[in-house]
Amino acid sequence: MKKVFTLLFLLSISWGFTQNILDTSAFAHKLDSIWYLESKLSLNYFEGNQSLFVGATDIVAGHSLGDSSAIWFIGGFNTVSSEGTSIRSSTYGHLRYNKTIWKRATLNTYFQFQSNNVLDLQARYLIGANATLDAKDTKDFLSIGVFYEREEFSIDPSTTIFRGNVMGSLQLADRQLKSALVLYYQPSLQSMSDFRVLANLNSKVSVSDRMSIGLDIATRFDNLPNTDLKSFDLNTLFTLSYKIK
Repeated sequence: MKKVFTLLFLLSISWGFTQNILDTSAFAHKLDSIWYLESKLSLNYFEGNQSLFVGATDIVAGHSLGDSSAIWFIGGFNTVSSEGTSIRSSTYGHLRYNKTIWKRATLNTYFQFQSNNVLDLQARYLIGANATLDAKDTKDFLSIGVFYEREEFSIDPSTTIFRGNVMGSLQLADRQLKSALVLYYQPSLQSMSDFRVLANLNSKVSVSDRMSIGLDIATRFDNLPNTDLKSFDLNTLFTLSYKIK
């Protein structure tokens, strides 16, 4: 029986808060099986000198509707509270339908809901559609579409807007390096000076048969953020993994 022991050293750096862009690039195509289900639940409670509660859950469910179509649901929540006072609370839900038009082209339609009290975002609703074109010989793809967005805030007035949605996915893999880059560009169709950008980079390098190093970087930029929010948001995660076989 194989035994694996993994050591993880994590470094997380973040500053600024910008509008949420939910990365759904992994769910832009049909399913390889009839059903897919993945869920995660994390609950931490600390009591003593300070009362602290941290909870998070994520769920991904997919169902194939035939050889050329599938339906996906992605949802979850994150909450942090101290002494009974909420520090951070966010929820999201994304429902989408994918239809393969031809071998390398897929039509995506979706509805999305989000909330985040740190961003003063009481509710964000999206309804949209994208056309996704796959590269011929790789897993790279380009997706172009449009969505209707409504955002509700506790301080600022609600906003409604139509945005373009351009998303690209690039992947690089060899014997030692595995890397994936996802880029989003979402301009307002009423004013091109109002735009949002998301870049997610996930990389993993095999140092040896037992050791690997990972680096995940998520960068978000909102050119016209609401209230007193900063435009730039950066999150980094560094992992060092060592396996004893």
